[in-house]
Amino acid sequence: MCDTFIAMQNTTIDGSIIFGKNSDRDANEPQYMLFQPRMDHDLEKNPNIQATYITVPQVATTYATVLSRPSWMWGAEMGFNEYGVVIGNEGVFTKVPYGPPALTGMDMIRLALERTSSADEALDYITELLDQYGQGGKGGYESNLEYHNGFLIADKEKAYILETAGPYWAASPVTDFGVISNGLSIEEEFTQCHPDLIGHALQKGWAQSKENFSFTKAYEDKKYALFTKFRQRRSLALNHLNKNKGHVDMWTARQILRMHEKKQQNKEFCSGSMGSICMHSGGIVSSQSTASMIVRLTKDGLDCLYTGSSIPCISLFKPFWWGSESIFFTEDEHEQGVKHWLEREGVHRAVLAGNIDVLALRKKLAVLEKEVDGLILDVIDMDEAKKRDVALKCAQLDADFARDLFASRLPETKRQTACGGPYFKWFWKKTNARLGQRR
Repeated sequence: MCDTFIAMQNTTIDGSIIFGKNSDRDANEPQYMLFQPRMDHDLEKNPNIQATYITVPQVATTYATVLSRPSWMWGAEMGFNEYGVVIGNEGVFTKVPYGPPALTGMDMIRLALERTSSADEALDYITELLDQYGQGGKGGYESNLEYHNGFLIADKEKAYILETAGPYWAASPVTDFGVISNGLSIEEEFTQCHPDLIGHALQKGWAQSKENFSFTKAYEDKKYALFTKFRQRRSLALNHLNKNKGHVDMWTARQILRMHEKKQQNKEFCSGSMGSICMHSGGIVSSQSTASMIVRLTKDGLDCLYTGSSIPCISLFKPFWWGSESIFFTEDEHEQGVKHWLEREGVHRAVLAGNIDVLALRKKLAVLEKEVDGLILDVIDMDEAKKRDVALKCAQLDADFARDLFASRLPETKRQTACGGPYFKWFWKKTNARLGQRR
């Protein structure tokens, strides 16, 4: 389960475009920041590239990308490239049957970022991939979850929402705000679609006529829509964006990515909730926010804030600018990337067990975040070298913060959780045991 949003130029404080996303995945699934440089490829020696499940033809040149990558997948949950194209995806649930293993939504993100230089190109390319290869395959790390995909695609000038149902799709440009989650959101307003989108729905009896045709009403799996609470999460994001219209900035985006539904506030570590944008696992809720990213797009370039860790309400958002790629991991540093995420996840599990006091943690985080925010604002209009130094310093501050938390925590206990009901405790006992086996 995930949430992705965008605020266009007419809604932000400075005329930039602000993108934000939480990646909600299985609680034990590592996800790390991957930097892939621009590369030229020898197509005679290596004509194909292995995606998660299938191979696709390689291209002569792939663009520099920053990706937030689930450890076992080739693709990415979110990311951006050297041209300022940024994409995030959502698992959506539809009436169309799932197909055999093919491209995952994450594969399509990576392929599009490596090979396109604008939002228009990325939209066209993803729909071409969908038509040529299809989408399919297990999407869960520890579960057998399958789903179709929705995408939020943007560049420095425009943005699109693209939602799919098997081979069928619809796309709509974003005007003020765009918010997508784990269900279809495009109704009648799409401007592009699969040529047989409406015809297929009419044939299946999912729609009665071409007039006032709604993609969501025709193709949505209503059972999953109810279970995922995606409309509740979309409303949380949309309400906060509208409340701040004209003043949206990266800090607004950070607030949204940390939001919890009212009934979970102050007990986030005692219960799981599908209704919170900052998603916590537990009980029947197997997903948690495993990584977060914010991107600010301007005519001059981009600024990024990322966590590189789970649970954004207790994570530090750190800056990235082009030139500071060394703070991320390369393909050859896969194991280091996984280890980094697992170390940060240890903080979350210690909070659950009561070995780190969450109120004390948040007070320390607020002090550190004020320092980091000040560093960012000091250099946001400076040259690449100054930005690189700040990005490196903030990454080190985060490492020191995590180390200090462990140094000052309470003595180890055998508890999996400090609070919560029996099923919540049972969930974390099983989940921690599986994580321990993988270390």
